[in-house]
Amino acid sequence: MDWKQRYADRLKTPGEAAKLVRSGDRAWMGMFTSNPDTFCRSLFARNGEVEAVNIHHYVSPFVWATPDSARSFHLTTCFTTPADRQQIAAGMGDYLPLGNFRQSWIKDAVGPFDVACVKTSPPDENGYLSMGTAVWANRTALDVARTIICEVDERLIRTYGENYIHMSEVAALLEHNQSHDTAMPVPPRTDEVIAATE
Repeated sequence: MDWKQRYADRLKTPGEAAKLVRSGDRAWMGMFTSNPDTFCRSLFARNGEVEAVNIHHYVSPFVWATPDSARSFHLTTCFTTPADRQQIAAGMGDYLPLGNFRQSWIKDAVGPFDVACVKTSPPDENGYLSMGTAVWANRTALDVARTIICEVDERLIRTYGENYIHMSEVAALLEHNQSHDTAMPVPPRTDEVIAATE
């Protein structure tokens, strides 16, 4: 049986899943390959509808902090990237220099979270979803989250260790839309910047 049929009671549209985030919530978003692109777009579409949602991520290609979204979303990032470096410099988000993946540090210094959303593989026959190549801090973030949302990407591989979550822990599933894949912006090469200023 197809996983969508098996877990139809948990399957939500991106818009329905985004409504699980409420004003004032602290929300964790997966990093790099686990960034839930479709969910991020749907949540950001609620700009003006929600207030003071704190978005926390380690590394994300998605741009949360803009002058127009400041009332709805506040960004906290542990690694600034070309996607959010200018926003942090402009004071539209917070830089938390916590480049550490020790479980206790994440729980004590970063969590807990009201909502956590990560990208996963489809559930297997036993109801386990794998977080693929994202073997960083996601499992710990999920451990300290009240509501867990998984964005299912059929392309994700299954990895071993504790890099998985069971359906019994998940409040909602949504399907990843590949057209929403977000590429990390590429900064200009240093030599090009120097040449442009001479």
